[in-house]
Amino acid sequence: MRIPCAFALLLLLIPGQLPGQAALQLERQAYRRLELLRADLLRACLQAEEEMRSKVATMLAEDSASSDYLATLQALALLAGHEADRDFVNRAGMIPLVLPHVVDPEVDEKIYCTMYAPRRLEGLGEQSFLLVLEDSEGKELERRLVTEETSLEELLRFRPSTEFSLAERSPGQFRIRLETQLGDSDPRSQDLLFTEVFELLPGFASRVKRIEERIASMELESFSLLERSIITGAYWQLLYILQGDPAVPASDPLGDLERLEAILNNLQSGKSAVAGLRGRMTLGLPAVADVGAAIRSQDLAQVSLELPAMESEDVEKPLLLFVSGRPVWGMAHQPQSPKTRRPEWLLNQLRIAGFDAAGDYHLAVMESAGRYAHAGRAVAQVLEALHGLLPVKQDKVILVGEREGAWAVGHAVTREDASCAGMVLVNAAAIAKPDLESLAGMHILGVTGRGHPGNAGLLNLSRIAKGSELLASLQVLADGGRPWPIAVAISAGDITSFARKVFSR
Repeated sequence: MRIPCAFALLLLLIPGQLPGQAALQLERQAYRRLELLRADLLRACLQAEEEMRSKVATMLAEDSASSDYLATLQALALLAGHEADRDFVNRAGMIPLVLPHVVDPEVDEKIYCTMYAPRRLEGLGEQSFLLVLEDSEGKELERRLVTEETSLEELLRFRPSTEFSLAERSPGQFRIRLETQLGDSDPRSQDLLFTEVFELLPGFASRVKRIEERIASMELESFSLLERSIITGAYWQLLYILQGDPAVPASDPLGDLERLEAILNNLQSGKSAVAGLRGRMTLGLPAVADVGAAIRSQDLAQVSLELPAMESEDVEKPLLLFVSGRPVWGMAHQPQSPKTRRPEWLLNQLRIAGFDAAGDYHLAVMESAGRYAHAGRAVAQVLEALHGLLPVKQDKVILVGEREGAWAVGHAVTREDASCAGMVLVNAAAIAKPDLESLAGMHILGVTGRGHPGNAGLLNLSRIAKGSELLASLQVLADGGRPWPIAVAISAGDITSFARKVFSR
């Protein structure tokens, strides 16, 4: 049986890859699609009237038992003022696998595209796929029409495929745009547009190989745990690219490569790992107090943060550390893979909502606590590392946790002595009455999303704290029409107001 081009490349990208493992990669692609849809949902909700947002929140709450993203598509259609008819749902259910994320002409001059349906689509008949190659400005460069092997069964087996040669193209960013024709029906203005971005970078593979050789030759045990974590985390960012893992928002393969090169140069010349590094990036930070020379995945947390433009001259700022919830389909279903939600997804939602656009705070986002033996300890260790990397204003820290992240934040403060002036707990809380004493003087904001079972923990916290004088303040916001998957970002204004009050004291 012929293996389609992009899927064949997926198998080749990962040494020792088994079909079952490749299936997990495909599930990650489907989950990424849901994350992108939720980002679109957030944009639409931010523009919608309160009544419409409330309808969306109810729609998603009623879909709590589902493992599909049909309710998200229906919500998007409702907000756009049209019906989520069969064509709308079926077009949105097609995923183009575009690989590799970085095309290195010294290895292969082609970009491969394979159409894939992660689940069965209702009433799907004849279809064809127009894949358009564009430059970074959206100028059309070339197009391919795929008309063979396009039945539902073939889509489920990722068979419809094509490829583009980049032999004559200049290095830079490109994208593939998908248009799906269903029978005689052309794409409509209300149908969701799907594009995939990739880079053309000559010499990428050889530079990565040199980096791997450098790391293999280094005596890692001679570096601190923080330094080893930063090396490992930076290398992971390249591994995601090399393995064909689904891209996250604002992916920057060249930036990731140059950062790791700079980190290694710094350490080998006796400087701090992040000397000279500036701007937003994802770093690996310790999730444990100490380990041996080899860092396991559960010993490290990926954290998105912005390193300041200057060092000692920098003005100190308060710190807000957000801890993401785990990947979920519906409230009751988690994907087999990914097990952890990378920090860029929650950061992307916060950016869409305009959170801290003025840069008043150090804004750090930690991945979900899906692989840690002690999630609360991981949050406490990350907070300690952030104090060493950023000029944080004394006693000006707020921890924000979403779902499982809220549980981890609560345990970090009550069981691991993480010090903060306030907590924001979203869609969850797990703080027992005996732990209240450790929260003396604490300001807490609880945020509920409509229909989420974690709201019960917030209501229980209100009950056990009632009449207690230990907490400085506790406020639990009613759901207010918040769709639970985007409850953190849709509450950006409430979190900002809470932070201002806490930091003004």
